[in-house]
Amino acid sequence: FKQKTAYEMLRSLVGSEMCIRDSVYIPELDRTFNRHPDFRIFAAQNPLGQGGGRKGLPKSFLDRFSLVHMEELDSTDLNAIAAALHPDLDADVLRKMIAFNSTVHRQTMDTRAFGVEGSPWEFNLRDVLRWLTLVRSSTGLDARRHEAVEYFGLLYLQRFRNGRDRDHVSRLFADAFGEAVDPLARPWPFVSAQHVQVGHSLLPRDDSSIAVERASAALPIRRESLQPLEALVKCLDMGWLAILTGPRATGKTALVRQVAALAGKRLREFTMNAEVDTLELLGSFEQADRLRDLDSVAKDAIVLLKDAATAQLKTDATSDVYSALAALRQVRLQLATEAADLDVVALGQTIRQVLQGLAPVSPPAIDLTARLDLAVTNADTSAAAARFEWIDGPLVQAMKNGDWLLVEDANLCSPSVLDRLNSLFETGGRLQLAERGPVNGEIQVIAPHPDFRLVMTLDPRNGELSRAMRNRGIEIAVLAFSPPD
Repeated sequence: FKQKTAYEMLRSLVGSEMCIRDSVYIPELDRTFNRHPDFRIFAAQNPLGQGGGRKGLPKSFLDRFSLVHMEELDSTDLNAIAAALHPDLDADVLRKMIAFNSTVHRQTMDTRAFGVEGSPWEFNLRDVLRWLTLVRSSTGLDARRHEAVEYFGLLYLQRFRNGRDRDHVSRLFADAFGEAVDPLARPWPFVSAQHVQVGHSLLPRDDSSIAVERASAALPIRRESLQPLEALVKCLDMGWLAILTGPRATGKTALVRQVAALAGKRLREFTMNAEVDTLELLGSFEQADRLRDLDSVAKDAIVLLKDAATAQLKTDATSDVYSALAALRQVRLQLATEAADLDVVALGQTIRQVLQGLAPVSPPAIDLTARLDLAVTNADTSAAAARFEWIDGPLVQAMKNGDWLLVEDANLCSPSVLDRLNSLFETGGRLQLAERGPVNGEIQVIAPHPDFRLVMTLDPRNGELSRAMRNRGIEIAVLAFSPPD
């Protein structure tokens, strides 16, 4: 429904104080639905003044609700929540962490003593809980295990976008904890055949697979990139949303590509613009294509072949895997022509022969053969009638397959596009795919694959993300390179 229609429907259901209506009429269905006696409506929203593309609700709509204003959590609230979640943490350290977080929030948002560039900021309960999580999960890579100073740089220092603000927040930390932190200190890198270590962040290497684009892995690591690289790897390790900010040509995209290549992960890239809507990320209904499923099977078979070829690179075994790769690529080229006289049975037989050869060494090939039979049957029938089917967008595909997704120029689209994903970045986040409609009578709820990661990049000169989105991610400012005098 359009926004106005949704308001009118809720108004008809809620009614007013003088007259409570118990039903709502849906003209699209020509049906009236009665309200269950136990049905209740609760609504929540951030203040309109926080911006982010929010629209004010009509007064006639607000009058039908009892408005309850929630005050911001103060230091006492933060301490009570954090102490309940981490009862074994030293109370004095916890008090210092919360006091420091509150001081940064006050000086950036109330007195505006620093942090004008990038304002408005959010320093709240989420930041405290992230800090505590990192301190509790401290590993042997940390110089000082289970101490707050180890992750001060990731959560606070590297968020600010100029050297002056970083110096200021470093002084605040020194006042709170009694020790100084050099904002220019760079972590020490170490690269081996199995791992890449940058400071206290460790990235297992898996860049031997020919299934992964490795061009970015050959790029040298610049000294100026060590701080954001350490923070990015830690965010990916924790499964947190990473938001890289900085001017163009500072290496944000190259940094993400390099990390993905070193980790052996498939990186999907999506570039935002002012015309992008949510459906381009999530998916949409498209006209049915009889060859789409067959092409998908061929593409998955190529991935299995590349994995087999990678395994052979580590042994002395030889096979005709590379000729099989060439045959599958030729199949995909023929499918792309969508010719009316295309012999899909013969193309399916080519794929089947490849999968039969893979079955002894790759169990997924057996499941792929079952998909192939169905795809050939569908493709060999007469042209599909004018019908539409749901096609997953890049975000949903990455969530299901465990890929990494890079969203470039994330601030160029309407804030409401990305705010649609807010639920995904909560603890144990899920994504409700309401745009697809009911599947077997229920709305699909997608749980992300454990390997799924999302990174956003943006140039602040083109605007900011909404405060709600910024608060759900870790901002990492990539500063412009300044050549030495």
